[in-house]
Amino acid sequence: MLDRLLDAAVERLGTRRFGGLPLIERQFVAGALADVVTEIELAAGAAARPEASAEALWAQHERLTEAGWTVTRLFGAEGYVVDHPVRGLHLSALTADLWLARPDSTEGGG
Repeated sequence: MLDRLLDAAVERLGTRRFGGLPLIERQFVAGALADVVTEIELAAGAAARPEASAEALWAQHERLTEAGWTVTRLFGAEGYVVDHPVRGLHLSALTADLWLARPDSTEGGG
């Protein structure tokens, strides 16, 4: 889902302009896109290792959630409209506790 929304954000950023340049050509935007692509690739690699611990899975989900918020911001205000496809990223962040075991922060000397 994040990958598809990233593609949609890239398309949108190519059509929006600021200061005479498409937003996609702005250094900050390009850096944010690269960060999201990196997190998607890391998640794909982690998915290939079924022996991952609950802590590793939770950390990966947290990184993907942050990448999702980055993609949401790339849509500007339209990313916060109720019927926008990005709502799936909001739901992912809200429902993480239902599907992933949150590591106990008190274990190991906390």
